Amino acid sequence: MAKNDRVLIDGMIDELVQESREDRGKAFEKFSISEILKNYDISEVDLQDGIVNGRNDGVIDGFYIFLNNRVSQFDCGSLVNQGFRIA
Repeated sequence: MAKNDRVLIDGMIDELVQESREDRGKAFEKFSISEILKNYDISEVDLQDGIVNGRNDGVIDGFYIFLNNRVSQFDCGSLVNQGFRIA
């Protein structure tokens, strides 16, 4: 990655940290997932629902199911919060 790109991305993440008052790791996670899914017009609620980062998540930070190019309304994060393990 070019140095200019890294400076630009760091600045964008710094803005997210200030706006959301989340730590830098969570802001980076949210930024990364939103960039990956930017072509799908995903809402903030759907973006948040798909974040499964936590204990026993199998090192998966986000999980989304798309049907006909639209994100499903399934709350993936609730599975991890209920103690389900992703193996």
